[in-house]
This record gives sequence, C-alpha cells and structure tokens, in this order.
Amino acid sequence: MKKTLAIPFVILLAACTSAQPTADISSGDAEKFINRSNLDFTAAAARGDVDTMMKMYADDAVLLPPNEPIRRGRDVRQYWTDLLSLGKVDAAIVASDVMQSCDMATEIGTYKFSIARPVGPSIGDTGKYVVTWRKRDGGWHAVADIFNSDLRK
Repeated sequence: MKKTLAIPFVILLAACTSAQPTADISSGDAEKFINRSNLDFTAAAARGDVDTMMKMYADDAVLLPPNEPIRRGRDVRQYWTDLLSLGKVDAAIVASDVMQSCDMATEIGTYKFSIARPVGPSIGDTGKYVVTWRKRDGGWHAVADIFNSDLRK
C-alpha cells in the first residue's frame, strides 16, 4: 500500500521540480491572491456584477453546483447570472486552507449567503467548497469549483 501511494507522489514531485521555472510563480503567492479574489467575488455578487465575478474563472472552468448539472466554460457565467437574477445577494466566503504546489493551488473553505428576493421569502444557504486554481499568464484562475450545502432537506 505504501509503495502504491509513494509512486504517484514521487512522479508529482519530480514533475514539479523538473518543470521549467517561470518568473510569475512565487512560493505561497496563491493564498494572498485567493483571499483577495474571494472579497472581490462577494462584493461583485452584492452589486449584481457577473463580469467581475467571472474574472476569477479560467475560460475553460468547470462549476459543480449542488443539485445541478455540471457547468463548463460559458455555462458558468449563465449559472451566476441566473442566481443573481433572484434578488439582492449577501455572501461571505472564508478560505480555511490554501495549498499551493508549483502553478496549482487548492482552496478549501466555507460559504454563507442569502438572497433577498423582490417578492417572497429570502433564500439562504451555508456550506463548504473546494476550488482548484491554476496560475496562467501571470494570474491565478479557478479551473474547478464545487460547493455543497450543510442544510438538510
């Protein structure tokens, strides 16, 4: 069992250390960027600004929202557009862990949001998420985003 786990780790380590170094990757730079991106994302959601929300995503990003089909590329924008159309959003995203290796980072955290609808009761949720980030062209971009609710039916 230990040999099976060690082989992929060694391959990953070798790939990372033997990769061509680039000037735009510095050790530990993902966490600061991701925390700033989370603040920008929630502020944009509160303003109903999908364009700014989409700046965190790579063009080929994948979104895996709860109780919905997978969204890819342009469909990610459509998901957030549809959600924001429900009403005024108030959200908080808190990254509890950011792990970076070379040009990839994984963020794990919690979220809380509410949507004040023009008519009817507010909608709210709390839950957890994982986002995989990749550094390309001098910036970090979310390439996979999954979140799910802590609320029970």
